[in-house]
Amino acid sequence: MFRKITAVSLAVSFAGMASSGALMVLGGSFALQFRLLPVHKLFAPVFITAGLCHLFLNRGALAVYLKERAGLVTAAVLAIVLAAAYAANFDKNVDEEAGQVMDQIGQQVYGE
Repeated sequence: MFRKITAVSLAVSFAGMASSGALMVLGGSFALQFRLLPVHKLFAPVFITAGLCHLFLNRGALAVYLKERAGLVTAAVLAIVLAAAYAANFDKNVDEEAGQVMDQIGQQVYGE
C-alpha cells in the first residue's frame, strides 16, 4: 500500500511541479509567476517527500544501477551539472533593491 501511495503522490506532485514550473519559465511575465507560485510551493514538499520515499523503496535497484558504468557516469555528470548550475547562479550579482521590491510585491499578493 505504501508503494502505491508513494507512486501516485510522486506522479501527481511531479505533474503539479512540472506544469507550474514550465508555465512560470515559459509564461514570460512576473504576474503569471506570482499566480503560479502557490501551486509550485504546495506541491514541492509533496514531491520531495514522495521522491525520498521512492528512493528508499527502490534503493536496491538504484545501488545495482550505480554499480554499472553507464549508471555511475550518468549520476556523476548530472551531479556536476547540478553543482555547476548552483555555483553559476549563486555567483551572480543581484540588485538587492530590485529583490526587495519583488519581495514586497510578493507580500502584497499573498498577504504575508
